[in-house]
Amino acid sequence: QDDAAECATRTVEAWRARADAIAADAEALRGDCDALEDTVEVVEGQLAAAAARWEHETQRQVALRKDAARTEAASDQARLDRAHSLSSVTKEMLKHFRAVEASK
Repeated sequence: QDDAAECATRTVEAWRARADAIAADAEALRGDCDALEDTVEVVEGQLAAAAARWEHETQRQVALRKDAARTEAASDQARLDRAHSLSSVTKEMLKHFRAVEASK
């Protein structure tokens, strides 16, 4: 009977030691989980900031493209206007030269 009681006591002590080890592992895992949650919060903040910067940059690029298109269109129109003006001047000069030649 003493042997059975001693065996039971050792069994209980072994299970308590195992339970303590499992509890310590669980506590360590909780600590790791808390650290990961903190890291996730930081990374999510960085991601949100990067997304905001990307959105801002995208909007800036769209505005720059529109501005470039307007500038290009204005340049095209100015070139057309100059070409038309030069064509008119050329026609007038040719008329004048022809008139001078005809009057000789």
